[in-house]
Amino acid sequence: ELDENKNFIEPDDKTGEISYTKEDFHYVKAIATDNPHNAKSYIRMLRSLPDRLRAAFLDGNWDVFEGQAFDEWDRNVHVVPSMLQHIKGWRLVAAMDWGWRKGVMLLGAISDEGDIELVHEVVFSKIHAEEAGFQIPKRWEKLGLKPELVLYDEQMDQSTASHQKGAPTLAEDFLKGMIRHYRSIEDTPPFVAAPHGPGSRKVKYDLTHKALAFKTDKLGKIHPWGRPRLRVQKRCKYTIRTIPALQVDPDKPEDDVDIDSVDDHAYDALGFLLTSRVFPDPEPESEPNLPDRHPGFDKKTKGRKPAATDMPDQIDEDLESWSPGYQVPGQETLVEVED
Repeated sequence: ELDENKNFIEPDDKTGEISYTKEDFHYVKAIATDNPHNAKSYIRMLRSLPDRLRAAFLDGNWDVFEGQAFDEWDRNVHVVPSMLQHIKGWRLVAAMDWGWRKGVMLLGAISDEGDIELVHEVVFSKIHAEEAGFQIPKRWEKLGLKPELVLYDEQMDQSTASHQKGAPTLAEDFLKGMIRHYRSIEDTPPFVAAPHGPGSRKVKYDLTHKALAFKTDKLGKIHPWGRPRLRVQKRCKYTIRTIPALQVDPDKPEDDVDIDSVDDHAYDALGFLLTSRVFPDPEPESEPNLPDRHPGFDKKTKGRKPAATDMPDQIDEDLESWSPGYQVPGQETLVEVED
């Protein structure tokens, strides 16, 4: 029963069981400024705290704490609605971090510009590789999705019974299950090993920081060119919960997360996406082909280069046809950041 005088739930006296489920509880956010009895001096003190402590104690941001590995994370920026219409034409690539006790399969949509949006996740536990390979595609098909390839940890290529010559690997078993689902190897997405060698964790750590980074203007608004490269749809609850909870490795704070601090399966699967060559190479910005305005020595003619004032018509033409790398959008293209 629920005892109002205690801050925990006691088991039922008759059955000894707790009959409450998570659906019986709802989170109601309350912050310091909601309490009219808090002294103004107390609120001023909270506002004077360093950014991270102020976000936690004044704004009630539970995603912020000392020692956080990815302090770029902002739920209002990185978490987006679960919609699929806007990703039509994007590449779909899946990435899996295998584990017997727990593993995760992420499905990412990748745009031509190199943005990535995690649109689906499957968290599995204590399931054989072949059965997982058979069941996971069923989840994708419910949303009408099918990846063009599936990335997996190359350690899955190790034999499940190394003492037995020719024993199947986890990767082979998982692929067998996928082929069983799709009914032919031709219709099965390619199963590609992602590198997991020395130095890969440092690269993954750096690329995750880069993918989460975003920029705001002085008003706190995010312009299209300032959006983070990585976004996560709301249905990916496990990823949203575990990525911001990762802590830095106390022995290598600049290079890695503390793998013993929290569940890092989603982070590892995301790392396979970020470190694999599935992203388009960014096109270099073209520079205007303007005449040399500075008089100097021309190696070809062995003489003086003509000054810019000697060719006014040509310069005017080139200037009129030249445009910068991007055009500053109007007010209507700003992306509002929710409070």
